[in-house]
Amino acid sequence: MLLIMIINRNRGIVVYCFIVFISGLLVCSSCKKPGGDYAYVNTENTYSGTDYEYIVAKTGVYDSLVKAINRISWLKDSLSNSGTQLTLFAPSNASFRLIMSTLNIARASSGKSPVYIRDLDLPNLDTLISRYVIKGKISTSTIQFVDGMDLSSVLYHYPMHGQRSFSEAMGFQAGGPTNIIFSDTKKSPFIRDWIRTETNVVNIVTQNGVVHSLNPEHELGFGEFVSRFNK
Repeated sequence: MLLIMIINRNRGIVVYCFIVFISGLLVCSSCKKPGGDYAYVNTENTYSGTDYEYIVAKTGVYDSLVKAINRISWLKDSLSNSGTQLTLFAPSNASFRLIMSTLNIARASSGKSPVYIRDLDLPNLDTLISRYVIKGKISTSTIQFVDGMDLSSVLYHYPMHGQRSFSEAMGFQAGGPTNIIFSDTKKSPFIRDWIRTETNVVNIVTQNGVVHSLNPEHELGFGEFVSRFNK
């Protein structure tokens, strides 16, 4: 009798382990892409307002960007127009704090007084900030090619570039969140000349386009900020 009970108990354990094993396979199979990578489902968030209204609503995140855009009337109007299709790569307050601090340290070393966003030369501010606004509605799914796609800034048609970036998750290559490597090409065909940054939040769909948030470590102005405003 004891032997029979042990056999039945072991049989139950085997059956339970088999069920767990099969369930694991089914979960993995549902995540696996045809190419063998494991796909991270990146759900798009939707905001009921425009690109401009979105960054205004994100108090404590994009306040500095809003101040800069408010000084550029045509850009504010474009981002507020529900009839346009624009993609905004949004630098955060952290990016502005870092670059303004760097600028004012450089100015102080030359005996110049500190400046703030309200003081920045408007033509140069217009030139740099407009590079973060791209024509059309560009999401991660729009960028199909492995080497990315050429992007054109609003109004000035400045050549920028976007490339999908896949991170790892749970040991699976390209199994984590999808981001975008956003590059200022410096009008050069050679990648070695580009200055690149990356997003940390993507695909915020608005009434008139898409907003992607850039990493807080992004150097605002892609290496040109201090040289343009330290005059």
